[in-house]
Amino acid sequence: MNRRTAWIILMFLLFGGFAALWRLHACGPSWSQAFFVDPGILDVPHERLLRGEWGILRPGLPFEDLLTIYRQLNGLEQPHLDEKIKHEQEDRSVPEKSGWQELRAKVMGDAPLPQVEDTFETKEYVTVIRVSLAARKSATATLAGLIREHGVSDPVVKDWVLAQDLVFSSLPGKPQHPQPVKTPAWLVPQRRYQIAAAHFYASEWDDARAAFQEIGKDSSNPWKPWSRYLVARCWVRQAELDFPDNPVAKIQAYSQAQELLEKMLADPSCKAFHAQAKAYRELTRYRTEPASLLDDLLRDQERPNPENPGEASITKIRDCLRHLRGESLDKNDLPSDLAQWLGVMAGDVPWHLDEAEARAAWVAHPSQPWLVAALATASQDSPALAPLRAAAKKIPSTSPLAPTLRWHLLRLELGTMKGAALGGRLEQALTQMALPAWAVNDLRGQRQALAKDLSTWCAYSSRQVTATEDDYYGSGKQLSWEKIPSERFESAAAGTLSAGIPLDRMVSILKDPRLPSSAAWKIAQAAWIRAVLLERWRQARLLSPFLYVDMRKQAEAALQGTDPVALRFQTTLFIMKWPGLRPTIDPDLGRQSADAGPDKEGGLPEVFDVLRDNWWCQGGGGMRNTAANGSMPSPKPAPHLTAQEQDLARSELDNLQRIPPAQVWFSTAVIAFANAHPEDGRIPEALHDVVGTTRSPMCPSDEVTQASKQAFQLLHKRYAKDPWASKTPYFF
Repeated sequence: MNRRTAWIILMFLLFGGFAALWRLHACGPSWSQAFFVDPGILDVPHERLLRGEWGILRPGLPFEDLLTIYRQLNGLEQPHLDEKIKHEQEDRSVPEKSGWQELRAKVMGDAPLPQVEDTFETKEYVTVIRVSLAARKSATATLAGLIREHGVSDPVVKDWVLAQDLVFSSLPGKPQHPQPVKTPAWLVPQRRYQIAAAHFYASEWDDARAAFQEIGKDSSNPWKPWSRYLVARCWVRQAELDFPDNPVAKIQAYSQAQELLEKMLADPSCKAFHAQAKAYRELTRYRTEPASLLDDLLRDQERPNPENPGEASITKIRDCLRHLRGESLDKNDLPSDLAQWLGVMAGDVPWHLDEAEARAAWVAHPSQPWLVAALATASQDSPALAPLRAAAKKIPSTSPLAPTLRWHLLRLELGTMKGAALGGRLEQALTQMALPAWAVNDLRGQRQALAKDLSTWCAYSSRQVTATEDDYYGSGKQLSWEKIPSERFESAAAGTLSAGIPLDRMVSILKDPRLPSSAAWKIAQAAWIRAVLLERWRQARLLSPFLYVDMRKQAEAALQGTDPVALRFQTTLFIMKWPGLRPTIDPDLGRQSADAGPDKEGGLPEVFDVLRDNWWCQGGGGMRNTAANGSMPSPKPAPHLTAQEQDLARSELDNLQRIPPAQVWFSTAVIAFANAHPEDGRIPEALHDVVGTTRSPMCPSDEVTQASKQAFQLLHKRYAKDPWASKTPYFF
């Protein structure tokens, strides 16, 4: 089969497979990014936060989580200890209906509805709701009242419905104006309102305002109490649609609306409509005075029964912060206690208080929130630490604050220590304290910096994933939890452990009990493959017991015998079963399969990733840890090596750089063994597997294509009648 035909078949199979996926990525599978430092999010999921578990509190956390914590600390809100936490979700399966169409049909029969889109898009690509659900409900309620008073067959009621069709059809640039009427008396005020509404939907703001103002002067018009509210709506809609690039005119329009709404709220005769007016005034305040509105919203959260509880308050505060984006507020602009505390602890507010201000606030108001703020910002050089430490030690160990206080007391203690004493205290904390991943990484980094030998440096080289972020969906940082194996390596450490240490030192490193087991497995598998590729068979045998348990027996069996040709063949058979194996440690989240996600705890997925990352490229490098030329990048030198060991590590790296891509290495090893032992029953399947490894588009080259072709031709020439030949109809 020629190469063109083979590629056509491959593309057909690939796209056929894609059709079965529940989602299709237009640009291919996405990478997830790992974080190892403090990610600036809570250490616990939202459910546990609501139950009164917070993890370690420190500056930089999201305001919405801190809002709940502040209320719980001050006794304003009790944790949900005995009830199942439910997330409020909008049920989109059944859209909310106004009832307008059904009631209209009773009057109009089969007369079709005007076909007008309920939304339109501005030139700034803002989608605007033309006719809101509230407007349709209002029309439905009005029609229901008319039917009760005058009957469903009254022609004047039908005339009202026809006029309302025009109202809902009125568009900017295409107004639909109902005709004025003089009789019957009850229809006259209704028609005046319909004409005003038609001007509104047509964006004829001056005419709409004038019409609504005239309605406000007519005591007989049932819409009179709404007149100021409706004029305010005109100003707001005009600000949104007509002044997108004119901030001065926009603010003036919002201010006009706000003034009208405040007058309405001050008018006892409008009491029945105060709720709507208050909500709409809040909308204008987002634009005219977001800082003042934010201060009111935060003060509201300092009360036991806030006007805006739970998610409602968070949404409104978030909206204010969005309108304040880019501005830098002074702490005096928001003087409430909660605002000041957020200025210390929140990482997403535009005002900030420093360590001295946090300590002064705690002295003035020695509450638990301010104890946390003062302690979290203190350093070992801070003045008057003794009272802070004493207050922290009085908090019961059962308090949700206990993890926070233990961490900050430890942090301050470590700041006063040096040398062996510091190393011992770090080791004690790492083994005896339950800490989140970012704190573990912090302590490991400090302990690694104190290492006086290579084994100790390596023992503290791994890091735990603190959070992840998907580059396709951009959903923000997420806690990794159980789906991500705990032990990983940052890029620099991964490079050093992959090629900056001679193979002779790897066994002693892996024997160190301080090295976490899953980190040891990753180091061992890279070293084992490196030993095999460099044909350092003795080191490979010594490293086999340190591999992941599911690999050990297979690896040990592959190293039986002394014939180099047979050893290369046997190890090839083993390695081809594990597409994630390579002579380097993958940094960050490691190999991310398009189908299986990051590899499971301790092992590597056996799945072949047809889209990307399998085995190694030229020089032993993987898809995400190679230099521009496709080879493995030069690592930083490992500390605590002798000059001779450094030379040996460089020599091994130089030799590894000459290793061909995995598919070429597989093909060479299998063909060499087939020529030496043509009757061996394992050869046909091995040749089939070699061709299969070249399906991956990773690191494509003519050399890989030629390796696939050679394995294919040998299989079909020498073993044409073998079932494995019929299972291999083309090469890649």
